[in-house]
Amino acid sequence: MTNNRDEMFDLLSEYLSKSDVYAAKAIAKISMFILKYRQDANMTQKDFAKKMGVTQAMVSKWESAEYNFTIETIAHISEKLNTTFDIEFKPESEYLANSFNNNYDNISTNQNWQTNGKVIQLVAA
Repeated sequence: MTNNRDEMFDLLSEYLSKSDVYAAKAIAKISMFILKYRQDANMTQKDFAKKMGVTQAMVSKWESAEYNFTIETIAHISEKLNTTFDIEFKPESEYLANSFNNNYDNISTNQNWQTNGKVIQLVAA
């Protein structure tokens, strides 16, 4: 299995830089958090947009990972939702070892996504 994972990473690295992969993963995590938070609150995108002080179109972009989040935007979202976020840097070897085993199914278990806990942890490494 390791060979397949390594081959997949090598194939992707021909087309994307490591920073592109890291950024895409972080954006996907943030988008998934926003979507899950909104759904758990039984809110429509329109209702959520009103709460956040943005347009429904912006919420749609956030949830579809079409938005390149700035730290300021993440901080604003976090403040509005009474959550916190954390950015963690770790050795690349840990990222490579886990990146293909921890697909989207494991993001929630790795990142404290529970809205009851009001915590989001963003791992950028």
